[in-house]
Amino acid sequence: MTQRWGAVADAAAVGVFGVLWYGMPDVVRTRRARVPVKAALVAGYAAYAWGRRDVPGDDPVARVAAADGQQGGEPADAPRPPASTGSTTGLSVVASAIAAGPAVSPADLGLPVDADGRFAPRQGRAGRIGLAVAVAGLSVLFESALHRGAIHLGRRGVRSPHTRVGVVMGLASAASTYAVDAIGQGRLAARSGSGDVPAS
Repeated sequence: MTQRWGAVADAAAVGVFGVLWYGMPDVVRTRRARVPVKAALVAGYAAYAWGRRDVPGDDPVARVAAADGQQGGEPADAPRPPASTGSTTGLSVVASAIAAGPAVSPADLGLPVDADGRFAPRQGRAGRIGLAVAVAGLSVLFESALHRGAIHLGRRGVRSPHTRVGVVMGLASAASTYAVDAIGQGRLAARSGSGDVPAS
C-alpha cells in the first residue's frame, strides 16, 4: 500500500467510525443495547489500527520523527572540538566556549534527556493521570453536547438527527486525519529531496 492510499484508508476508517459512532442512536435506540455495539466498533477500529502498524514504510510521521532523531543534535558524550591555540583574547575564549557547547550536559546533572542527549522534561505520574482525566472528561462533555444537539434537532422535526451529526463529525475527522498524514508526507518528501531520508 502506497503512502497516499494508506492516508486515504486511514481517513476513510476514521470517517466511517465517526458516522457509525455518532449516528448509532438512530438505529440502536436504547443505551444498554448501544454498549456492546460501541465496544465492537472500538475493537474493530483498534484491530485496523494495529494492522496498519505492520505496514512497512507507510507511516510518514514516524519516519520523519526517526529522521529527526538521527539528524538531531550530537549526543551528550560526543567529543568536543579542541579549543583554538591561537589568540587568547577574551573574545576568542568566549567564541571557543560557545563552539564547544555546554561544559556540563543535562545528563551529567541527572536531568531527563532524549536519545540526542537534549533535555526532555517528563511529566510525573500525577501529571499524566491528570492529563488523561482531563482529556477523557472533555471527550465525554463534547460527545454529550453533540448528543443533546441531535436530540434537539429531532424535536424540531429533523429526520435522522444523530446520523446527520455523525456524517458531519465523520467528514471532519476524516479530513483532519488526511491532513495530518499529508503534512507528514510533505515533510518526508522534503527530507527525501534533500537526501536526509531515503524514499520508500
